[in-house]
Amino acid sequence: MTREWRQWSKDQKFQIIQEVEVNGLQPALRKYNLSQSLFHK
Repeated sequence: MTREWRQWSKDQKFQIIQEVEVNGLQPALRKYNLSQSLFHK
């Protein structure tokens, strides 16, 4: 199984944070396929 390495731009990171504020953490993590620990880093 290969690991998918993704690069996030500052704008993409900001968009994810805004979406978490509006919709909540779990729905945003599922949408972007992120782990909770990665989000908090």
